Amino acid sequence: MATRPRLVFGFDHPIAFAVLEQALETAKSFLSPFSPQEWGGLPEAQLRALRPRWNGREGGIDFAGEAFESGVGEVVARAFLPFRYWPLGGWAVYDGWRRSADGVWTPLGHEEAMQLW
Repeated sequence: MATRPRLVFGFDHPIAFAVLEQALETAKSFLSPFSPQEWGGLPEAQLRALRPRWNGREGGIDFAGEAFESGVGEVVARAFLPFRYWPLGGWAVYDGWRRSADGVWTPLGHEEAMQLW
């Protein structure tokens, strides 16, 4: 389950968060065919295609992660969309996963994900 940062001033917009959560699932699917050791070398152009888009806005997606010699990898992805009057803020959603050496994904807990981030 994706983690939404603490909501302030009523900026809980269900559609924006749904777009971001879908972008995170797409990112995980995109990473699946690659080994964790390959994640850091993926071309920027391919990663740009993962950016969430909604209501005339283009957001961003970025990653932090670690690849272990055992073939296991951990990654946290953050998807965000700017508010209409950027740079005054935006919506952001984080999610983290552990990928086993045989390609099985399991979610990271909130604390694990934030330590990796």
